[in-house]
Amino acid sequence: MLLECSEVGAELWLDRLPRPVDVALERWMISFPSFGYLLSVSPEHSSETIALFNESGIACALVGQLTASQSLALSYGSAREVFRPKI
Repeated sequence: MLLECSEVGAELWLDRLPRPVDVALERWMISFPSFGYLLSVSPEHSSETIALFNESGIACALVGQLTASQSLALSYGSAREVFRPKI
């Protein structure tokens, strides 16, 4: 939804998503949505933002980046799939 209202794209690195150690990524991706949020933070503020969440006991990690591609790229290890908007 973040990308639908903008003229940018994004790359999301699925293998970097924080999740419980005993939960497989496939299960985590279909879990109740309020267990995780994606925040768009300027690169110069990402370390500070991550630290603030971690200090409160909330897992937070850099898991992607905005791009000029106007598409969404999902990566997991060496696998990559690009999704382009339908016009």
